[in-house]
Amino acid sequence: MHDISLNQTIRRLRVGQAAVGVWATDRSPDGAAFYASADLDFVLYDMEHGPFDIESLRVWLQFFIDRRRDRTGDLAVTPIARIPAYGYERNYWIIKQVLDLGFLGIVVPHVHSAEDAAAAVRAVRYPQASDSAYPEPRGYRGARPAMAARYWGLTQEEYVARADLWPLNPEGELLLVVMIETREGLDQLEAIVRVPGVGVVMVGPYDLSFALGVPGQTKHPVVQKAVAHVLAVCQANGVVCGIAADPEDVPQRLTQGFRWVVTREVRLLPQRD
Repeated sequence: MHDISLNQTIRRLRVGQAAVGVWATDRSPDGAAFYASADLDFVLYDMEHGPFDIESLRVWLQFFIDRRRDRTGDLAVTPIARIPAYGYERNYWIIKQVLDLGFLGIVVPHVHSAEDAAAAVRAVRYPQASDSAYPEPRGYRGARPAMAARYWGLTQEEYVARADLWPLNPEGELLLVVMIETREGLDQLEAIVRVPGVGVVMVGPYDLSFALGVPGQTKHPVVQKAVAHVLAVCQANGVVCGIAADPEDVPQRLTQGFRWVVTREVRLLPQRD
C-alpha cells in the first residue's frame, strides 16, 4: 500500500474513523481557498441543485489547492462532487468529465437499484490491466488522465494505477458515494450495499421525506425509521453509511454510527476522534 494516501477521507474510513465535511456553498475562488485550508475531511461540491458548469468547476478546483499543506505534508481536504444526473440515468460522461479534472470522489443521487450502483462503478473505473488483482466490475471510463494526474501531482502512469475505487481496490484513491433517497432505493437497499466498488451509502433525508409522503419533515418518525434502517443494513454488511445532517445534529449522527457526514457550516463541526 502507498505510504501517503492522497484521499484524506479514504484514509480515515480505512481505519474505522469517521469523515466529516461540508457542502461547498461558496463557489468563488476565495471560497475554494477557504475550504482547502479548513479543518475538514472533505468538501462536497453540489451540481445536482446547482449549475453544472465544467469550466467553473475546473477553476474552483485549482483554487482548492493549498500549497502550505503540500509543503508540510498534511493531508489535504478531499474534493468530492455530486453530479446532477440521477443514478438511473446512466450519464457516464458527466462522471468522466468530473474525474478528469482531478476530483477524488463522486456522489451519485437517486440510486434506485444494484444495477444503478454497478453502472456508477463502471463509470468511475478504468478498464483494468490484464494482470489486475481486481478486474471486476469492468470499468468503462475513457482514458485521458493528463489533467487529473497533474492535479494529483503524479505521472499519468501513477495516476492510472491509483485512480481506482476503494474499498474494492485497497489502494484505490477514488470514493464512490451512492444516495438512497427514494422508495425504490429503500426497496433495493440490500442489493445496493453489496455492489463491489461502492464506498459509502448515503441517506438523503430531505428527498426521502418527499418519497415517504411527508414532504420536508425530516424529523418525522417514518423518515427516521427509514434512516435507521439504511444505517442498520450498511452496518450489517460492513459498508460505510453516510448522511446529510444539520450542523447541530452532526454529533448525534456520529454517535449513531454514521461515518460519512456532510453538513453546512464549518464553524460548528465537532471533534471527530
